[in-house]
Amino acid sequence: MNVAAESHTNRLTPRQPRSTWSAVNLQRFEALRAAKCIDSTGLMVFQTRNASADGYVIGDQPTDLDATVETAIGAVPKAWAFFQSQPPCYRHDAAGGG
Repeated sequence: MNVAAESHTNRLTPRQPRSTWSAVNLQRFEALRAAKCIDSTGLMVFQTRNASADGYVIGDQPTDLDATVETAIGAVPKAWAFFQSQPPCYRHDAAGGG
């Protein structure tokens, strides 16, 4: 979000107990914990998370569209080129994995 021509801000949303953690965010958490930058609430959320889904890599997520949707988008070359130019996380969400 742009605040002014020379600055910007990021919106941070706290993790929820059911949040899944990517491999990158697990590494970040460990670095923050080692630097003693995690408060008790953050530690509690981390410890009570469902770790069975943790460690995913967004590039490994499915990005295949439903055949009907793929046919419809593929029929419009500009739309197909746009879809293919998007990062894996966008294609994953568009494919219904978000």
